[in-house]
Amino acid sequence: MSNLPANNTFVDENRRIVEPWLEVLRKLKPSTDLSASDITTLKTFIAASEEILASSDPFPEFPDFTPYEVDFQSFTASGAWLKPSFGSMALIRIWGAGGSGGSGGGAFTGSSGGGGGVYIQRFIPLSELGDTEIVTLGAPGAAVTGDNDGNAAADSSFGSVIIAPGGGGGLRGGGGLGNVVGGYGGGYTTGASGLLVSPGSTSLVNALHPDTGAPGGGTGRAGGKAFRGGGGGASVGSAAGTSEFGGDGGGPDTDGSAPGGGGGGTNGGTSGAGGAAYCDVTVF
Repeated sequence: MSNLPANNTFVDENRRIVEPWLEVLRKLKPSTDLSASDITTLKTFIAASEEILASSDPFPEFPDFTPYEVDFQSFTASGAWLKPSFGSMALIRIWGAGGSGGSGGGAFTGSSGGGGGVYIQRFIPLSELGDTEIVTLGAPGAAVTGDNDGNAAADSSFGSVIIAPGGGGGLRGGGGLGNVVGGYGGGYTTGASGLLVSPGSTSLVNALHPDTGAPGGGTGRAGGKAFRGGGGGASVGSAAGTSEFGGDGGGPDTDGSAPGGGGGGTNGGTSGAGGAAYCDVTVF
């Protein structure tokens, strides 16, 4: 996100693809909306880019179809996306916000971590998008104190094209060593409608889909790990969940990282808030 070139340049002065964009391309998962020929073209482009980057030739030849500049618009708050005057395809990436951890009223109440927000990406022909599309970034789950469950995050969206659910709030522990589960991770179906992933108490990568948000850690358990979605927040006395491509979950009493990490649980303090939502759109 923040490490992408500020001027939107896709290749450098030596016509080599710049490393931050190459990292984005390497991690993309072709959308099911693309045709077989489109996926083949993307794979060919990525392979050619890697070969060119490794070449000792200071002025290698780029494939004819390679774009030399892209339009890149990013959002850390709600706003309006404006269609550029060039390009044919848009890559939309959006992370839902994370839920906050639960707060127990005293020691040994076993409060759990909040769930991470979902990650969704779609390649869409530019012709199918309006001149302006509204980007709505839902609020992350707010931190809680006292004896309260954590707050779920609000959904995020890109126009009417994508809805990205946020993570659920962690539960407060019961009396003594109350055994409670962590907040659910945000999830989605291939139709981009929201679903609630089952509450989690493991530290495994969510098995339903690699892009779902990870569940928060239940009593005595670490936050769930994620690949592209947000990591799950930790329960009291446990470790936070991590994410390869999204925000990490927060440890006990600690906020989740943006984008989409779940907040950590607390006993007698203030729980961690969820990590913020994020969206970016690249037009090729």
